[in-house]
Amino acid sequence: MKTITLEEHELGFLKEHFQEQVYNTSTELFYEGHIPHVGYVLLDGNVILGKRKKIKDELVPGTVLGVRELVNNIPVPYFARIYSGSKVYIVDRSSIKGLHQIECPNLSGIINKIIAP
Repeated sequence: MKTITLEEHELGFLKEHFQEQVYNTSTELFYEGHIPHVGYVLLDGNVILGKRKKIKDELVPGTVLGVRELVNNIPVPYFARIYSGSKVYIVDRSSIKGLHQIECPNLSGIINKIIAP
């Protein structure tokens, strides 16, 4: 499974543009084959990815989940489960569109990186 991981300085650029959320209980972020309503950037904690009920990968902070699928309106090829105490940025369509209007080369580069196929 191809994942995109942002570096610390890239996460810093996103801080003022996305809402941070801490999960108090473990939950599914999305199911295999689901078209996500929002995407996520893992800031801290644990998220696992899997396919057909089997765990395939454990993600590290900075990993982007579901944003490419959100923007392109395509199903995610895996399920994602987040564990209690994990922290993410919530990435929605309107935020992505708004960021495209900001004239900042660093920010544009980061957005292009996370939505690229």
